[in-house]
Amino acid sequence: MIIQDPKGLNSIFLGTLWNSPRKSTLTIVRDVPSDMVRRSFVLRNDHVENLKKLVSANCQSHGLVGTLHVSTFVVTCSLIWVCKVKSEVMNTHPNDDEDLYFYFWVDCRYLAKLKIPLTYFGNCLINANTAIKRNKLVGQNGIFEAAVAIGNKIREMQSEPYKNVDTLMSCFSKFGSMEQHAVAIAGSPKFDAYETDFGWGKPMLSEVLQADSRLVTLSDCREKEGGIQVGVALGRTQMHKFNSILEHLLADIAIKEVSMANKLNHDDTVVKIIEQCQVGPPPGSVPSTSLPLTFFDLPFLCCPYSLQSHKPLTSSRDVTSMYPFVPELPQTIALQDGTLLIPPMAIQVTVFPNSGFTICINFSHVVTDGKAFHSFIKFWSSLCRSKENNLVALPLHDRDIIQDPNELNPIFLESVWNSPREFIMNPIYNVPNDRVRHRFALKREQVEILKRLVSTKYQSLLHVSTFVVTCALIWVCKLKSSEDDIKSSGNDEELYLSFWVDCRYLAELKIPLTYFGNCLVNGVVGIKTISSRELIPVLVYGPPVIKSNSTSAFAS
Repeated sequence: MIIQDPKGLNSIFLGTLWNSPRKSTLTIVRDVPSDMVRRSFVLRNDHVENLKKLVSANCQSHGLVGTLHVSTFVVTCSLIWVCKVKSEVMNTHPNDDEDLYFYFWVDCRYLAKLKIPLTYFGNCLINANTAIKRNKLVGQNGIFEAAVAIGNKIREMQSEPYKNVDTLMSCFSKFGSMEQHAVAIAGSPKFDAYETDFGWGKPMLSEVLQADSRLVTLSDCREKEGGIQVGVALGRTQMHKFNSILEHLLADIAIKEVSMANKLNHDDTVVKIIEQCQVGPPPGSVPSTSLPLTFFDLPFLCCPYSLQSHKPLTSSRDVTSMYPFVPELPQTIALQDGTLLIPPMAIQVTVFPNSGFTICINFSHVVTDGKAFHSFIKFWSSLCRSKENNLVALPLHDRDIIQDPNELNPIFLESVWNSPREFIMNPIYNVPNDRVRHRFALKREQVEILKRLVSTKYQSLLHVSTFVVTCALIWVCKLKSSEDDIKSSGNDEELYLSFWVDCRYLAELKIPLTYFGNCLVNGVVGIKTISSRELIPVLVYGPPVIKSNSTSAFAS
């Protein structure tokens, strides 16, 4: 039997129902006020992320890092609970010391201890509730206080799912007698209501129709990826207040997030090194491995770039402020016989007390390219989390796969040999003091709009991909942001865009996707104007070198 009853709850609940007034079990009717209105609100993914950052920052200041369950459900419920209480229309002065209750349901299918299949058909819910004093919930840190209460209750339910389950029936009775003292959650974004498709596409709207002002419904969103749809039924006056409070809180949280990012960007004391240590394999514990360099690898001996993978503290930071998190590659060593020993990789783990950690990897580009580098990271991570039979594909180190029909190896080797030795051994390039780094996210619908724009205006163009339209947009923005410099240089100056083509994806070369090493050819396009209408077709047609046969693919 799948549903176990270790506490004999069946007979207890049946007895409670039998002794309840028969009318209450047959007909449950609630009077609906004439001014009751229902509205659905959408919390976007960025709203949810800002809420999580706000709660996490408060956790850090209160010494609760790692102890609180800070999830999308927790922060969403906390925000709605605060808005709901603050919007209440009170005829008398509220009692700040009274307890306000929050009820939600825990789906036992997701509790590993109970071993109930996700496909089980039937009720499989346990009620959970928590309470906070009114003055805390409506105070300055109300969202954080609510998140602590809800998050702790979830942790408790995960470890002891049947704790106090025998009071479930009394909880129902207690909730029924409460008016403005309680809020309850129904539904879940995990139901994926908008994924229901009978062949006519996604539903335009999916809602739980209820008119209980204490009940808040949650579901996934139709359009906003990662968003939450929140359904609320309130009196018209309270709904207006609820809407205003919700908008104000979301805007205020967004401002705090920007303010915190700016503070981190301009605070010279952000990085205070407490302790440093170096870790490496004991001498002789790792067998030496030698791999020949192909003509794909050789150009990067004269390239000062390295691949770096790390998590900056904020989305926009001074470049120099990230240096403490980036490990330095040891210097290249020249032996007496002319051999160069080039360190391939350095890894730095930076631990932030009570705030997690970052892993930063500095990788010499002569060893491999971005595709193989990230495959290596995925393989490494799979070793850490999986058993041997769940590992990702092993990297392929066989360099004989790379054919050299144009005998580029000796040509590139001669170019490298004739390059200044100092440049190969210690490539350095100066970074301006005002240089900052920022990440931008293009939403899927924005990319689709760009594709439609290009396809409509240039119907003869065939290769209208996400990569093409993204590069076209960024190139235009980059050039227009430095328009004054371009004008001073004259309109006839050639402007270039350089990008790399991964030869693993060129069918005629027959290079496996798991090949470990550099496998890139460079593509360059040029134009003499910053007009976006002229930039896009040049990009779409692309350099002919990547569309030709395997011999001419290396012509440039």
